[in-house]
Amino acid sequence: MDSPNKVIFYDFWWSNSKQKQGLWGLKFPAKRFSSLFQKVVETTKSKRVYIRLRNESAYSLEELVFTMLRCYECCMTVSTSEELDVRLVVDVDDYVPLHRLRHITHIVSLSAEDSQEVLHGINEHRRAFSLPDLQFISLHSLGSQNSSTPSPPVGSVAHRWVPQNNRSCVGGTFDYLHEGHKVLLTATALLAKKSIVVGVSGDPLLKNKKHAEFMQPYDTRIRNVDDFIQEINPSLDRELFQLLDPFGPTITDPKIEVLVLSTENKVAITGINKKRKDASLATISHHVVPYLLDVEKVDGYMDKVETGDLGQDITENDAFRLSSTKIRSSKGKKATL
Repeated sequence: MDSPNKVIFYDFWWSNSKQKQGLWGLKFPAKRFSSLFQKVVETTKSKRVYIRLRNESAYSLEELVFTMLRCYECCMTVSTSEELDVRLVVDVDDYVPLHRLRHITHIVSLSAEDSQEVLHGINEHRRAFSLPDLQFISLHSLGSQNSSTPSPPVGSVAHRWVPQNNRSCVGGTFDYLHEGHKVLLTATALLAKKSIVVGVSGDPLLKNKKHAEFMQPYDTRIRNVDDFIQEINPSLDRELFQLLDPFGPTITDPKIEVLVLSTENKVAITGINKKRKDASLATISHHVVPYLLDVEKVDGYMDKVETGDLGQDITENDAFRLSSTKIRSSKGKKATL
């Protein structure tokens, strides 16, 4: 490859499954996915890889979130480099990321047979938004044997996610934006038709954070959040603010319809809806995003993913989750070397 800084778009299909655990319906084992992902990353030397999740059938947010968590975790088994930024995207209603993402330079093909025809159509859409044409990389050119990725059935059309709420909300520290944050923000953005409200923790909420001296400044954290949401769906009105108390606008904004919570904060919905009732506001619904696992802490992670043996004793156990605290601790250790 002639350029070490390509931004790669990697496209694959997943399907619904009745499984309670494990990667839902991947067309190949998780180990195979990790192997292909590693080949793409090592060969292209890309610093950012977008992966579009596609499904021919309608799916629930819970199914999508579960799949995103496992995909991000599989990517983490390949590379823990802070320089590699992996982003999962989904086609939303009238927004197709492949046509609109500004930073992409190359697309990795699923199939060598019709790739040039497909690429031509993609680039026509991009030109309509004054974006540069993409170049094409075949998995076969990466030296992969039998390298087909999950591909759609003949004649199938990808399902596009259709948001069901006008206004969604999420809050967090979002320090060193990691894959768990990405899932939280993606879920929140996918729930909204019109606007997304994001509270980014300010100083009053950070007093008891471990390794707070290594935390990113507020301006950096809120900028990273805003940039990420724009890529999920740029048509959304984004309202980002400094969160100075545990509730923020969830107890005062009558237009918020749904709140996204992490597992560790899921009990907050009870107090929020009580305060909304006291203020004569309608209660809001909520979605809980499970923990993103720290794959280094899970013995035999890949085997467990392939066999569906990631039970609740792991997926809902705080001891196995990836956290910003670990990242800050790592930063602190490096700073003292």
